[in-house]
Amino acid sequence: MIGYICGMEVPVEVLQAASGLVEMFGSSSFSKWEKDGREVYLFHLPEDEETGFPFLFVYEPKKPVKKVTGPEALALLASLGVE
Repeated sequence: MIGYICGMEVPVEVLQAASGLVEMFGSSSFSKWEKDGREVYLFHLPEDEETGFPFLFVYEPKKPVKKVTGPEALALLASLGVE
């Protein structure tokens, strides 16, 4: 199933995995990249929030969504060519 946040199609499983962030920071937006049959979603925090590490959600159909943060998130973004 597909849900929508800020006009962007996002799998419902990703929205469910990010629900704690949405409750804490309100509706935000996501950026999306695709790699090796996976979709990687970056949750954008409000500009006035400082957390240190990004929150990523890795989606593969028929598999649980993987939440990635910390140094692993930075490595994943680098592998996607994101600086």
